This record gives sequence, C-alpha cells and structure tokens, in this order.
Amino acid sequence: MDLTKQTNLTKRREQTRLTAQARRTVQTKLTAQARRTVQTKLTVQTRRIAQTNLIVQTKQKKQEVQDQEIQPITVQTGQSNRRWGYE
Repeated sequence: MDLTKQTNLTKRREQTRLTAQARRTVQTKLTAQARRTVQTKLTVQTRRIAQTNLIVQTKQKKQEVQDQEIQPITVQTGQSNRRWGYE
C-alpha cells in the first residue's frame, strides 16, 4: 500500500473515532441535561402539590375552627330562647 492510501486510511479511522467519541459526548450531555430537566420538573411539581395540600388543610382547619365557634353560639342562643319561651 502506498503512503497516500495509508495516510487516507489513517485519517478516515481517526475521523471515525472522533465522530463516535463526539456522538457519545453529546449523548452523555443530553442525557444529563434531560435528567436535570426531569428532576427540576418533578421538584417543582412536588412543591406545587405540597403547597396545594397545605392550602387545603389550612382551609379545612379554619372551617373546623369556625364550626367549633358557631356551635356554642347556637347552643347558647337555643338555651336563651328556651329560657325566654321563644322555642
């Protein structure tokens, strides 16, 4: 094999090796980026769910407190009405 053919063959092999390496590098970067993106989306979604749950729980607690405050007033009013003969 003459020197020109040998040089061309070597260049093609090196180019193939570099292309494969570049492909693996890009794939690795994309995989890492995709992983970070998914992790970020999950973190944001989890935070939103937790925030929503907290809001719902807070509203439920407020409603329970209001119900507990209203009940004695109703009982007191009923007792007062009975005492005065309104019921």
